[in-house]
Amino acid sequence: MTTFLIIWLYLFGALAVFTLAEDAYMNKTGKLFTATFWFVLFPIIVAIEIIQELIEWRR
Repeated sequence: MTTFLIIWLYLFGALAVFTLAEDAYMNKTGKLFTATFWFVLFPIIVAIEIIQELIEWRR
């Protein structure tokens, strides 16, 4: 149950960050680097966290 809630929090966080990054990218307000950072690194970070949670859940 805890893992389920954590995964949902990550998904909602990813959605919020994606929306902000998309807004920054579309407006071209000099935040292109920030948008690229979140588009590339945030999904990797979330994937690593979810994998760690699944590994702990299997123990």
